[in-house]
Amino acid sequence: RPKESFKLLSRIMLDKYGNNPISLIDAGSASGAFIHYIKANLKIIDCVGIDISEKLIKAARQKLPDVEFHANSIDSLPVDFGRTFDVCTCLGTLGIFDEIERPINNLLGFLKKEGSLFIFNIFNEDPVDVIMRYRFVKDEEDAQWESGLNVLSMVTIERFLKRYSS
Repeated sequence: RPKESFKLLSRIMLDKYGNNPISLIDAGSASGAFIHYIKANLKIIDCVGIDISEKLIKAARQKLPDVEFHANSIDSLPVDFGRTFDVCTCLGTLGIFDEIERPINNLLGFLKKEGSLFIFNIFNEDPVDVIMRYRFVKDEEDAQWESGLNVLSMVTIERFLKRYSS
């Protein structure tokens, strides 16, 4: 069953693009579930998925052999695919980053001039940014502290967008 966020984003993209062919890059694609869903609902002619996990990329390639997948982080130096895309999606991934400027700049770098970036994440309406750390505690050796489930305020997002657009 598709996630409700997939359904919502599909409706938004369908309203914007209709049956026109589009290219798409999905950052944080995991095993390709969103790509699988969106390809059934829109006319995707060129599709790329990016995820940091080689294991998830391997599963995605098996499920979607016609899609190009790359193991990379959106926080790394910009990746050049030799082309840009009509749509870039980043669903539930920004919460792992303490600072969002570089990841969002990299996502915007994937887009054509009139392209669309769709970010789906938890954002705080109050002017409070929250950075979370967690680790799995098991046996005698605890895992390293990880970053994730961060919640940025709308104020932070609006400030970034103002800086970017000027």
